[in-house]
Amino acid sequence: MNITITGVFEALNLVTQKPNHYRVISIASKKSVTRLMIEDMKHAKDLLILEFDDASANESSEYDVASPQQCKQALDFLSKGGDCIIHCHAGVSRSTGLALGYLLTLFDHHRAVDRLFELRPCAQPNKHVIKIMCDLLHKQELYPLIIDYISQK
Repeated sequence: MNITITGVFEALNLVTQKPNHYRVISIASKKSVTRLMIEDMKHAKDLLILEFDDASANESSEYDVASPQQCKQALDFLSKGGDCIIHCHAGVSRSTGLALGYLLTLFDHHRAVDRLFELRPCAQPNKHVIKIMCDLLHKQELYPLIIDYISQK
């Protein structure tokens, strides 16, 4: 399984260059222009669209935050293998949070974070997504350790 973490423009470019090759997780805010661009992902082999903002649960109620159901959908999608692209608008926060959750199923938390930064050096994973992933994976005790390790990067 190969994972590419990117922004929407690069994701569209990759999917267009290799039609019916990539399995794609597209993350967008309901009100964003990215949401409109996702409709152009018709060349993806498989597509999971998730709608949530780059926000945390304690932010204003005007934001749609990631849910445990959405994070579980992403884990299930990624566990099917293949060449996968995970993208949000910039490929920095929401997409890297989901990718880190999946990597935690494969590696210990240090190696998972290291691998995330190998895949996406500019990663700033969404803390709310990381928390949900740790809960889903029954690794709640790792959450503060992961946040601390990320802050050292």
